[in-house]
Order: sequence, then C-alpha cells, then structure tokens
Amino acid sequence: CDHIKDNPDDMNHESLKDENRQDCYDDGYEDGRNNPFDHERNSGCDDYGRAYYEGFIDGCVSVEGYTGDVCESATDA
Repeated sequence: CDHIKDNPDDMNHESLKDENRQDCYDDGYEDGRNNPFDHERNSGCDDYGRAYYEGFIDGCVSVEGYTGDVCESATDA
C-alpha cells in the first residue's frame, strides 16, 4: 500500500476499471444462473455500464428452458 500512496500515478486505473467491470459481469452471470436479480449489486456496478445486468441476462439464458423474455422479467423491481 505504501508504494501506491507514494506513487499514485503508477496505478493503472484503466486496468482496475476493466477488472471491476469483469467482476460485476461475473457476479451477474452467477446470479443469473443461481439467484434472483440483485438490484443493490446492480446499482453498485453502475460505474461499469451494464456489466452486472448483462452478466445476469447471459447467466439466466444459459439455464435450460429460460428465454430472454423470462430473464428480462426477472430483473424488474
């Protein structure tokens, strides 16, 4: 941590942003396969576009018998 504090310009912000975006997508994908849509988690991923939402839809439609319409309706509040 001291290196980051002493040299904040050394941080690769774009790389961290990409990593966080992927984490949001992955969380959405797992939720789409196994859990209900998490509106709070989706809001927490707002800085990364629609990564959680898109992951959720992709995970949901990967479950046999689930269609895009079914998955879309699962995201409604």
